[in-house]
Amino acid sequence: MHGQHSAVLMTLKAAVLQRCLTFNVLLTKTLAANPHESEMKSTRMLFCCFLLLGHFFSVGQNFSNKGKDFWLGYGFHVNMGAGVPTAQLNQQDMILYFTSNKNATVTVEMPANGYKQTYTVVANQVTVSNPLPKSGTQDARIIDTGLYNRGIHVYSDVDIVAYGHIYNSSVSGASLLFPTNTLGKDY
Repeated sequence: MHGQHSAVLMTLKAAVLQRCLTFNVLLTKTLAANPHESEMKSTRMLFCCFLLLGHFFSVGQNFSNKGKDFWLGYGFHVNMGAGVPTAQLNQQDMILYFTSNKNATVTVEMPANGYKQTYTVVANQVTVSNPLPKSGTQDARIIDTGLYNRGIHVYSDVDIVAYGHIYNSSVSGASLLFPTNTLGKDY
């Protein structure tokens, strides 16, 4: 089916291009015969031709926030840093939300420190992860500048949509996660 659609689209593009070329020849002859009378009409026709060509030859974004493979970090939060009263220090949590239009098995893993949790996502429902570790050997937090080997890898057996959410009692931040294949290679 996809091959037939591509063939029909290419035939349609060729037909549009041929008509535009024919129009261009007619426009040139008309302008040469009587340039003042047909100038406005020809400008409109040429503009329409370019719009039509632009429609058929334009390429839109070909990616989605649905995917099977995601990477993220447990970024710095206001209550992680120095100068925070002891009672408020490290009171934030980071959780992940998963949803899909199909039943899914989602794994959250930090390969560098051995953390791994698997979740069952029921179709058309939201599944909430356990809070990610924020202390000990499996600490996921990025608490300062520099390089950290604490990447969080989320992967699934079917396409899912994933969100990250860091929150505490008064401050919250959330992010839509994009699949790895949409990120490109320039950072």
